[in-house]
Formats: sequence, structure tokens, C-alpha cells
Amino acid sequence: MTDQAHNDANAAAEVRAEEPTAPKPEAAASTVNARQLVEDVVKFLVEHPEQVSVEEVKESGGIVLNLRVAQKDVGKVIGKQGRTVRSLRTLLDAAASKLNTRCTLEIIEDEDSVNTGAEGAE
Repeated sequence: MTDQAHNDANAAAEVRAEEPTAPKPEAAASTVNARQLVEDVVKFLVEHPEQVSVEEVKESGGIVLNLRVAQKDVGKVIGKQGRTVRSLRTLLDAAASKLNTRCTLEIIEDEDSVNTGAEGAE
């Protein structure tokens, strides 16, 4: 290594040492909102984001998030072989661990919309 390259490397190391450190994870934990996280992610996945709603229900075992989407978007939220909803639940588990609680994600299908969809297909 040349003297110039060696000096450049030392100067870069000094600059990195002077940079402020990232906020501690404990500070970030207070800003985690599991309901909002799920709602925002799902809105990017579906065709009708205005019909996405997440209801938070506190239970003795933790928090249950009831997700409602347009009937046409249920398949997009579930994904092939359930991969998308499994990923959402993994993301939710990671966020819940920051809150030291358990979160469960349930996809709620309205029976009326299921019945009307089946009748229209016949």
C-alpha cells in the first residue's frame, strides 16, 4: 500500500469514528406501532388500499390484529401457499418482540361478501 493510500485509509477511519452513533434500540422500541405497521405494509400489496382496516384487540395472551381487506385482495394478502401472510406474521413477531409482547394476525373474511361472490360466479 502506498503512503497516500495508507493516509487516505487512516483519514476515512477517523471520519467514521467521529460520526454520531445510531440511536439505541431501546429508543426505537417506543415508536413501534404493530397495527400501523401491518396496515401500511398491506396497503402496498393490495389493489384497494382504501378498504384495508386493522382492528387491535388486547387479550390476555397479547394483541390480536384483525385484518380486513376487499374480497378480491384476500388472495394477494395470503399469497401463494400462504407465503405472504407468513412473512407478514414474521414481521409482526419481530415488531412485537420490541414491545415485549405477543401479536397474532388474523385475516377476517366477511361472510356476506363471500356469499355474494359465490352467487355471482354461478
